Amino acid sequence: MISADKKDTSYFDLFFALLAGALIAFLTYFLFEGMVQVRRFYTQGPLWVRYAPILLIPLILVVLQVVKRNSLYFPTKITEFKSTVQNPGTISPMMSLYHLVGTLLSHLSGASLGRESAAVLMSAGLASLFRLNWTFWSVILAGIGFSSATGSSLAGVFFATELIKTQIKQKVFILLGSMVAVNILMTLRHSPLLPMMPEDVQVGFWSKLGLVICLGLAAGWMIKLYKYAYFKIGKLIETKTSWRFVIAFAVGLVFCLPFFSTYQGLGQDALSTLNVNQKHFDFVFLKMALTLLSGAVGLWGGEFVPLVVSGFVFGQSLALALGFSVVLGGYLGAYLLFSSATRLKWTAICLALTVMGISWIFWVYLVSSLAGSIAGPSSIYDDEHETN
Repeated sequence: MISADKKDTSYFDLFFALLAGALIAFLTYFLFEGMVQVRRFYTQGPLWVRYAPILLIPLILVVLQVVKRNSLYFPTKITEFKSTVQNPGTISPMMSLYHLVGTLLSHLSGASLGRESAAVLMSAGLASLFRLNWTFWSVILAGIGFSSATGSSLAGVFFATELIKTQIKQKVFILLGSMVAVNILMTLRHSPLLPMMPEDVQVGFWSKLGLVICLGLAAGWMIKLYKYAYFKIGKLIETKTSWRFVIAFAVGLVFCLPFFSTYQGLGQDALSTLNVNQKHFDFVFLKMALTLLSGAVGLWGGEFVPLVVSGFVFGQSLALALGFSVVLGGYLGAYLLFSSATRLKWTAICLALTVMGISWIFWVYLVSSLAGSIAGPSSIYDDEHETN
């Protein structure tokens, strides 16, 4: 067992943090490439593929439940991961492999899911695989995993710090490992989720203020309702297990309809296929609802990318409806829903500034603070009782 408390392991700890960055980069690359192949299966496959979700969602859900019940314990949600850091026990050394395969299977089912939880938990599982001090190293590896999933070296530091209290040494290792991971993924030509915001966006002060107020108010109330439904449905499934499969079957039935194929997986296709000159509030609400249900039944993946895509489209649509800059609305809204849903405010601000530039920090901070104050203190990364 490698302990972070022993001074004579400092050089090895530094070496392993850098090595971990490389390992996590390749794991993340394989995960993302697998998701690309899954999406290709649904977009370029034979006609019968359209009807696969009605069978695959319940079937894969059963497989995931069987694996979890018949192996050593490992967290499948970030909420559970936080609990293991505070109260470590025996974690399955197969955790990373389980999350890599389980997340790809969850996406193969055709459901609406993200990828950040998979990257975070898959990375954290390396601590158990290499028999490291779980309390110390799992947080570091999780932070590196988040950076690799988002393409921002600093984001992983903010993520780990806001999610779990971290030491200075852990922050340094996260940053160094994240820099390695992000640079390797760039070398492998992994494209970022969002391109840089055009530099020629010229918006007056009062227009910025009006957009920020309207977007903050609307996003805050929307996420308040989202979190209410998230906890209510989660509680229903916990108390009545049969509802898990009823909802899974219903979600599978919905995804068999041709209209809903756009809502499968991450939803990134919407960023290039939706017309920016039209309002798409229907896409936002349906994408969020289907993501909520897909995760609630027990499929693996997370909510990050669906929330970012929904936030971007919501910001564009609201700006278009109110006569503000559509480009600015999209970028201000991109990480806003994620920030309000998870309460990882500075993580979201860091990600927003990565694509907008540091000069926008005042407006990003203002809209995040406004939306967060309305959405309330609860977080989908916490148990409901922890925030009540």
